[in-house]
Amino acid sequence: MQLKMRATSQPDIGKTLGRAIAGRRKTLAFSQNDLAGMIEVDVETISRFERGTVLPSLRRLWRVAEVLQVSLSELLSQASQLPDDQTQKLLAIVRDLSEKDQQLLLDFAHLLRNR
Repeated sequence: MQLKMRATSQPDIGKTLGRAIAGRRKTLAFSQNDLAGMIEVDVETISRFERGTVLPSLRRLWRVAEVLQVSLSELLSQASQLPDDQTQKLLAIVRDLSEKDQQLLLDFAHLLRNR
């Protein structure tokens, strides 16, 4: 079986990971300065992570995930373009919808598939 994947460049990964970090930080109402203090780096480092200009080391990323109260795998999957990870993102969105909206989305998916 041949696996086809979209090539993702490091800048793409950095930017999507940075958006995931920034989004979670904002959800928790942390400033960049707050996060920097909690993981013991300077605020410019957080800014670089969030802009995607610098990728954190695995140890640093683990600490970021810990402070942001999210699993490392969840943080990484938010930056992934792999189909399985995209499916997980979609499932998370659908779970938050009302039953009526879930049915509407399901009906729409059927329409898309059949067109």
